[in-house]
Amino acid sequence: MRNRSEVLALPWLAFACAVWLMGAGGLGVKCASAEEAPGMSAGSIPTRVRDARPIVATAHLCPRLGPVAGTLAFLTSTVDETGQFRRDLWVADPQTLKSQRLTSSSNCFDVAWSPDEVWLAVSAQRRQVDKPRAGVYLLRADGTATSEVMTTNLEDVPTSLAWQPGRPDQIAFISTMQSSPESNPQHKHLIWLINVTTGFPAGLTCFSLPDSLSLSPRSGLTWSGDGKEIYFLGEEAGEGKRTAIWALTVPEGVASKVIEEPEDSQFASLAAPLASSSAGSSRFLALLVLPRRRVESSTGEVSLLMLDTGRVRRLASTLLPPVEFRIDYSSNLSWDGTGKRLAYVRDQEIWRLELAGPAEAMTLDCQDNLAALYRGFAAYATAHQGLLPSPGQDAEGKWRKGDFFWIDALAPYIENGAALKCSPRETAPSSYLFNPTLWGKGTGDPELAAMALLTEVQPRHEGRRNVLYLNGGVRLEGE
Repeated sequence: MRNRSEVLALPWLAFACAVWLMGAGGLGVKCASAEEAPGMSAGSIPTRVRDARPIVATAHLCPRLGPVAGTLAFLTSTVDETGQFRRDLWVADPQTLKSQRLTSSSNCFDVAWSPDEVWLAVSAQRRQVDKPRAGVYLLRADGTATSEVMTTNLEDVPTSLAWQPGRPDQIAFISTMQSSPESNPQHKHLIWLINVTTGFPAGLTCFSLPDSLSLSPRSGLTWSGDGKEIYFLGEEAGEGKRTAIWALTVPEGVASKVIEEPEDSQFASLAAPLASSSAGSSRFLALLVLPRRRVESSTGEVSLLMLDTGRVRRLASTLLPPVEFRIDYSSNLSWDGTGKRLAYVRDQEIWRLELAGPAEAMTLDCQDNLAALYRGFAAYATAHQGLLPSPGQDAEGKWRKGDFFWIDALAPYIENGAALKCSPRETAPSSYLFNPTLWGKGTGDPELAAMALLTEVQPRHEGRRNVLYLNGGVRLEGE
């Protein structure tokens, strides 16, 4: 059974389409069948944020969303009674956001989820030893078990932990340690892979980079969604060379340049969605973009980079605040397993943002269009004694007629003509039809407030249409 808004909207829409198909205005557009939603084609980037909010107020670094349920792991920084900084590991339920501390008075440096979201890999300082040591440890997410994977000197602490997708036994990390005496005398930052089953040292692999290439201090590590490559930021020696995103094949260890940074900005904190996620079929990375001339309080942007085309797009949403960079921004971003949610740190808070899927993004963009057109109608009415446009002569004596006469009437009052079309493939002047019942009527009539003002010509949104009402409301309606 149709609701009241459908009863008001659909009959005049059918009438308008019939007139249109008979040639009114000279437009040859089909109304009988719905247009296929364009969605997100290969090579496009989802930039519509449907929700963004702070979820943990006192965390400082390393937000990590689990690849299965999206459980959040993070580190907090405190000062103990001796004046020493301590970083402890916490986890938070993705629904209730109730937090549980897994370590106490520890010094953790980084954390990563296992592919099944059962274990956490943690790099931390080893306690109660004569010589300070650091290592990689495994903790069950419920805090019931702990095991040591490897240890090294404290100054060579492993960072940027990244568990290989589909391999519960392989963890990549960055360290300045040596696999054997004099194997890394300059203590360069190198990429390592540890097999947690085989253990240390037999399960340890070092990937040597060319002498002319070094890891950027802004670089973290992230696996490609299929687990075949590791992405990192590399700096080449030589005048005029810019930092670039590189891909390291595993297990071959061959490094190849993917894309250089732009001249006016810098990249940091790379994060790739899993191949099994909704975004995995598109080769893109989430990353932080900083101004090239940055100071301590510089502001960066959470952005998405399409690897095949080099396009960088800022996540477009008024809900999304800028990212305030302090320290440790090399491992600031994390996807969940769906490829729809990102976590990042902003001013000592962890934020989680959710991207809209292709169909929802199209619906939201369409609703934004209608809201912009409503503002145009309101401005027109203000300038015309509270009346809506109607067919007839305009102020310059030009005759307005046809289903889209109102477009010319609104032209001086809308900022963006693109708001007239829901789909870029629309061949008509607009994706929306003006309810003829309201032609020339007053906007202040309370009996008309619940009537549909504009309705989409075609049901593009999974068989439904967006409808704009005279009172300014926008609703998605239909079967």
